[in-house]
Amino acid sequence: MYRILIVDDERLVIKSLKASIDWQEYGYSVIGEATSGKDALEFINKQKPDLVFTDIRMPEINGLELIKRGKRISGKTQFIVVSGYAEFAYAQKAMLYGAMGYCLKPFDDDEIINILKKVKAKLKVTTITNDYSLLDTTSKDNRESLIKILKENKVIDSYADNKVIILVSIGKNELEFSTSVSHVDFRLGPNKYVYIIPVDKRDYILSTLDISEDIKSVGISSIISIDENLNKYIENTTMAAYQFFITGKRDLYTTENIDYKDIDNLVRKLENSAGKKDINTINKTLDNISQLIKKADYNIKLLFRMYNVIMSLFYRIDGEYYERYIYNYEQLTGIFTSADDMIVYLRELLNSQLKLKPKYQPEKIKNKTFRDVLQYVNKNYCNDISIQSVSKKFVINPSYLSQMFRKEIKKTFTQYLTSLRMSDACELLKDTEYTINEIADKIGYNDYFYFAKTFKKFTGKTPGNYREEN
Repeated sequence: MYRILIVDDERLVIKSLKASIDWQEYGYSVIGEATSGKDALEFINKQKPDLVFTDIRMPEINGLELIKRGKRISGKTQFIVVSGYAEFAYAQKAMLYGAMGYCLKPFDDDEIINILKKVKAKLKVTTITNDYSLLDTTSKDNRESLIKILKENKVIDSYADNKVIILVSIGKNELEFSTSVSHVDFRLGPNKYVYIIPVDKRDYILSTLDISEDIKSVGISSIISIDENLNKYIENTTMAAYQFFITGKRDLYTTENIDYKDIDNLVRKLENSAGKKDINTINKTLDNISQLIKKADYNIKLLFRMYNVIMSLFYRIDGEYYERYIYNYEQLTGIFTSADDMIVYLRELLNSQLKLKPKYQPEKIKNKTFRDVLQYVNKNYCNDISIQSVSKKFVINPSYLSQMFRKEIKKTFTQYLTSLRMSDACELLKDTEYTINEIADKIGYNDYFYFAKTFKKFTGKTPGNYREEN
């Protein structure tokens, strides 16, 4: 029989949950009740129950804190959150703290039975979902707590030198191991799990692990020590797991599979080329990157960094692009199906945004009012016009007109007006003998110094340098 503790500050809820199920029929026995987190911790410390049903909102020690501290006391104990609909966000957060699931009030028999079956399957293979803060083994307390849990689950023995193997899986479901593989697992997010296994099981895992369709890929480390910074090894193993994004293959990847090649030179080359509006060099650089990707000479961390660096270029050119930054590998692999897909997108983005002929064709605009506005701006951008003067001419609120520019051509009025003027300036510098001051005046700038500053920001060069090089 698996032993259950029920925790809730309302005795009526405890009574209701106890009466809702024939616990013995499913292999369980309710051995304890607690009406506070403090009492529950004392019970867990003494009895080490297999499963705890806990309310979220309780005085002093709430359900989230109970899960966190209870896991440190007993690594084998599983937790299920009891919550109302209004507390659903807390229930989701509890999953990150190590809870296996949640059941909503009022209780549904089928829901609880499914949870019990899930927990039983978990307990049979002595695996746990633990407090992931324990993975920070630079802390002595965390390291000692983790070693205790690993010994309880027979991942390391009393005479071991704290050496282990780490696996990281990317996908909705957890890996399924043979019962001969003792392990401890940690859920680090909705689609990422970390597993710690004994060192003598590495070759067995490499030859027998079956990766289900719900799992995108798996990374496996070499032999490592818990006495070192475990999070560093988890990061490297995570990069190995994400190699599917590079290779396009769902597989088991070792940390030896990943390349730590630095991309600083290529990124700098992209930055310089973008600043110069040198589309040919940009495309050649992206071609080089594509070839390296085909040889799997990159890892997810480098591609992640390259994507954000390129986005930062557009933040400087077009303030709207800050919204396109990404903050983790999961976002990157959610946006793109592969690294090649990402490169194609970046190539199209760079080519389209850095063109020196930015005029939009009014006839292609479906909104008639905006079509007329765009036609007017295209004809009069060399004159002294502003969003206020254009709004007045077309009897449109300036704020609404600004929104129309953003919606229809993904640029602000000022960005579009500047791009038109700078395009003309480039052509005049290349093809005429006008002085720079005359060119500034012809394209709508009364202030030479403001023109020169804007031109350098747009092209990366002073007007004089641009003329000399073209």
